[in-house]
Amino acid sequence: MPRMTSTSVDSCAHINWLEHAGSFPGINPPTLKSEKESCRLLAGDYLVLVAEQKIPAHGYLLLDFTHLLVCKETDSSSRVAKGNADVIILDDNFSTIVNVAKWGRAVYINIQKFVQFQLTVNVVALVINFVSACASGSAPLTAVQLLWVNMIMDTLGALALATEPPHEGLMKRPPVAKGESFITKVMWRNIIGQSIYQLIILVVLNFDGKQILRLSGSDASAVLNTVIFNSFVFFQVFNEINSRDMEKINVFKGMFDSWMFVGILVLTVAFQIIIVEFLGAFASTVPLSWQLWLLCILIGAGSMPIAAVIKCVPVKKCEPKLQRHD
Repeated sequence: MPRMTSTSVDSCAHINWLEHAGSFPGINPPTLKSEKESCRLLAGDYLVLVAEQKIPAHGYLLLDFTHLLVCKETDSSSRVAKGNADVIILDDNFSTIVNVAKWGRAVYINIQKFVQFQLTVNVVALVINFVSACASGSAPLTAVQLLWVNMIMDTLGALALATEPPHEGLMKRPPVAKGESFITKVMWRNIIGQSIYQLIILVVLNFDGKQILRLSGSDASAVLNTVIFNSFVFFQVFNEINSRDMEKINVFKGMFDSWMFVGILVLTVAFQIIIVEFLGAFASTVPLSWQLWLLCILIGAGSMPIAAVIKCVPVKKCEPKLQRHD
């Protein structure tokens, strides 16, 4: 949908109205004589009314979105209009709608980021435990470890990704088409690509980790399972950074503007160190050498270049179908 300016709003006078528009008393075609007269547009399936004039309450039933400029309530019709409006601007300034749109898009995209991150964690955890249980009779990730992973995914992940502030680039994005799937093709591309990479590494470690890492002795299995758990957590730490932008390769831009995001990453790593090194009896882990810690971090960090490669894979986007009535 083209960006609306004062010029394009005036041009709506040239748009042909719906045939049944005249059947709603009090809603009349716009003219260019007064800015307080209504301008009603049909764009695809969206019907929008921008108005300061009084209109009958049943007129709102036609609309997909309404915003209302409000200075004060003068009569019952103003209260009806206010009750039916989607957005109420209290400062009598139309430019406020820009901030409304920016924050609305920010919330929508932040939730998409979180869902992408959450689905990746779920897919990898489910598949690696299922495959390992079927092949060897035991799962590498215990119930307590999965509880900690769920803590990262649900609580900390939501706080980190869903609280990022809006930026100016949001207003350059096209609007979301009515009926468009919440989980987009771009999200599926990232989820599938990242899940495949993580699963390949974890499956190799699970079945050939002892030979690759040259582990021996009575604690070899415990060390290997700890390495798998540690690598899995660092996968999610770095994938959380990848999820900051679902399409752009540079995911570090503006990261330090969100103190919540950075703080949660630091908190997650700190708790992971405590769990592995000091809570072994509770979390079924054993302390790791610095070499194995470095290996786990490098394995997790490998998800970042993989994510950059995945984002280069083209995805056909669904463009919103807009109908023009000239």
